[in-house]
Amino acid sequence: MANIVINRFALDIAKKDIEVSFFRGNYTHYLKGKKPTYLHEDLERTENAKDIIDWLKDFREEEIGNEPSIYFSFYESVGSEKKAVINTYNQKFKKLFIRETLLRLFLNKDLFIEPYKEGCDFCVYQKAGTENDFDKYIRYDFVIYCYYDKSSKRHFNELSISIGSEDTYFPKRNKAELTDHHKVLHQNLLLRYEEVKSDIDGSQAQISAKADFEIRKKLGIFPKPHFQFYKRNYDLIDKFVKESFSSLDNEYLKIYIPFKKLDDSQIKYVSFESNKMIFGNNQTDSNPINGMRDHGQHKKPENIGNTKLLFIYPDSESANKLFTYFSRGYRHFPGLESYVGIPAQPAEIKIKYDDFIVLPQKLESELPESSYENLIAICIMPFNKQNATAEQSSAYFKIKEILLKKNIASQFLERGKIFLENFHYYLPNISIAMLAKLGGVPWKLPTDKYNQLIIGFNIFRSKVNSFIGSAIYFDNEGLLKRIDSFEEKNSVREITQSVRNSISNYIELNQSCDSLVIHYFKPPSGEERISIEKMLSTELNLKIPIVFVEVNDVKTSTDICFDLGYDLLMPRSGTYIGLKPNEYLLFNNLRYWEKPVNPIRQEEYPVKIKIYDPSGSFPHDMLIDQIYEFSRLYWKGLKQKAQPVTTLYSKMIAEYVSHFEDNQIPDNNTAHRTIWFV
Repeated sequence: MANIVINRFALDIAKKDIEVSFFRGNYTHYLKGKKPTYLHEDLERTENAKDIIDWLKDFREEEIGNEPSIYFSFYESVGSEKKAVINTYNQKFKKLFIRETLLRLFLNKDLFIEPYKEGCDFCVYQKAGTENDFDKYIRYDFVIYCYYDKSSKRHFNELSISIGSEDTYFPKRNKAELTDHHKVLHQNLLLRYEEVKSDIDGSQAQISAKADFEIRKKLGIFPKPHFQFYKRNYDLIDKFVKESFSSLDNEYLKIYIPFKKLDDSQIKYVSFESNKMIFGNNQTDSNPINGMRDHGQHKKPENIGNTKLLFIYPDSESANKLFTYFSRGYRHFPGLESYVGIPAQPAEIKIKYDDFIVLPQKLESELPESSYENLIAICIMPFNKQNATAEQSSAYFKIKEILLKKNIASQFLERGKIFLENFHYYLPNISIAMLAKLGGVPWKLPTDKYNQLIIGFNIFRSKVNSFIGSAIYFDNEGLLKRIDSFEEKNSVREITQSVRNSISNYIELNQSCDSLVIHYFKPPSGEERISIEKMLSTELNLKIPIVFVEVNDVKTSTDICFDLGYDLLMPRSGTYIGLKPNEYLLFNNLRYWEKPVNPIRQEEYPVKIKIYDPSGSFPHDMLIDQIYEFSRLYWKGLKQKAQPVTTLYSKMIAEYVSHFEDNQIPDNNTAHRTIWFV
């Protein structure tokens, strides 16, 4: 029997009446509000609420978005305009009652609270020490679940507590340095500056602000990733819960401290065969490192022998050293041709630059042709994407776009890494990415070919607009056949058109299409589903089953499980947990065996999956197994990701397009048929 627990804690709510006060303003800054129309609907069946229902009529509008929000509190009453008695079991107010009760508990403990946070109901910040002369905080994310389980015919109330961050800082900043979107501390609440600046004392010269990316760069604070975190997360949550709730004294609410244990019926496993990949000579392995070392790549591009390396470099020392490693190898790396079949042939063109910022202009003049064949650019940069300035980042995307328009895939490297003692660990990853960008197949899946089209859509939100990318896979090899992208504002029309083009291309190659699976970045709307179904039946004359699989692409620990039978607590790879009839957690990591022989030094959070299949045409086990398989096709290097490449790649595509000058992918083979974006 599996001994797996989830980071949820049972809540017991006393079934009692409680007085609720209603306000036209959010005086405490943490109360939840609703539009009068929705509040009217919530209160319609509530006894003794006629007075407030009549009061709400004055605020109703034809357009609900034009209505002012009405706030309510189960504890505050000063300044309220109306009151009503509501039972704590009222399904429309139960979760909000729990939320306010907990917020007041933590505010009384003098902790920092973030009452509004995307992806959870609220956050709590607890001081964890000092680093770089700044106080460091742990962020705990809270999600409240109130649901009815049809099988047991029971109501469940649960609290999820997870670690959102272990290194949050709140340095003092001058008012002039703050924008409306900065988050600042006000009365122990973390809120946007625009919400509270009118409340801040004019004599207050400095304000505690959450250190965002720009503030961190100025202060020299850089995040330190935790590669092993399951046991640490468990211990931190366990300690926090015991400290926080052992003293909870509330007549309405009780929290049970033990982590929720999962029933065996909730725990399933993908087939062990799904761990395998096919490498050279059709040999299999579950580990990309071993597979590439022992068997080599599965498939080379047909014209691989003609490939030449276009070096774009700041100095001869770095370019010569890198070329030596490519041609002769370095330590355990045998060389580019031995490892992935790419000949280490320098192109006749070589581009040396003095200033990376003006390199885009230099490329335009030194690459005069509109299109080039059999070239891959090796661009040595003086920085990496993580520490780039805004100016450097802008130049990077511009260079990538210029090369792509000329049908040239590109591999970027940070100059400093070339001179590292351990650079031989980077070279296999670089080589695999280069092979994939040239159209090669480092490894593929061992599954039988199926007549099914799988499309991934994901979104990237820039400061100005949102863009959606799609990456389409036709067969079990995971070969990328087409890339599309478009702005979110036309998403329904554009997504439908992208699906149409993909199916047409698929049928052209395979004669028919039996079913369609869409890996999606959000819950699909009715409009999106109807639009695609209508297109299939009226334009393509196809009646095939369709399923939307929502794949949470954010690395989040909002829901996470712990295997108490394993010392590091991370559940075995391929484990998936049924949270609801259509909702699952999939664990996808390097723990392939119950008791691994070698220590696992890199852990992965689970992927949350929701399945939308109203016709019931698709077995959920098959869809989850498929997502697991597609995570094996990440060709940016040897380290696999928990996410399937359908959504990973499409988000990368959307990010690049958001930075391209005309927000479009160039119309050539490299741009539409290879994974140039990894």
